[in-house]
Amino acid sequence: MKKKSKFIVGILVLLLVSLYYFFNPTVSNFFPKCPFHTITGLYCPGCGSQRAIHDLMHLNIFEAINHNALMFFTFTFGIGLYLYSKKKFYDLIYHPKSPLIIFGIIFLFGVLRNLDKFHFLAP
Repeated sequence: MKKKSKFIVGILVLLLVSLYYFFNPTVSNFFPKCPFHTITGLYCPGCGSQRAIHDLMHLNIFEAINHNALMFFTFTFGIGLYLYSKKKFYDLIYHPKSPLIIFGIIFLFGVLRNLDKFHFLAP
């Protein structure tokens, strides 16, 4: 990636991070609503992620877990593994079975959070 492209990506990431830090998705109207939830009334695996990101930026760990546990644990596991060993991180991410395992976890989380027995997974 060229230097100019990295700079532009860095600025965009900084703007996005600032947006989620200063504005709460729960009360701000300009954040997009989940189309899957709007149409079906069911929670998709990503529902609550915007609120969880906002909560994480304000160090409200338990609120972030309540909004989207999968996003929180994936984020913390990924960063922890990357900081521990970049090689192990890349070996895990680029393993041939990783996409199937990741898809399976996301699918299972999406199904479970809509069942009454697992109501604690809903945002």
